[in-house]
Amino acid sequence: MDNVTIGVICSLLGVVVSFFTITTYYKTNGQHDGNISTKIDYIQRGVDDIRIDIKAQDNKIEGLIEKVAKVEESAKSAHHRIDTLEEGK
Repeated sequence: MDNVTIGVICSLLGVVVSFFTITTYYKTNGQHDGNISTKIDYIQRGVDDIRIDIKAQDNKIEGLIEKVAKVEESAKSAHHRIDTLEEGK
């Protein structure tokens, strides 16, 4: 074999090895990107669930605030009535 033939064979082997390396690289990166995308979707669903829970807690807190305000008004009214009764004695 002469030097030109050896050079051509080495070049062809280089192309084949490069092709398989690039194919493997992109296949691996594609799988990795898919895994990352799946994990991001999972995190997004978790964040959405947390938002829903926070809104439910906010609604409960608002309800409790309203009840406390009513109880305070009722207690104030009761104290006023008690004071009036004590003054009448």
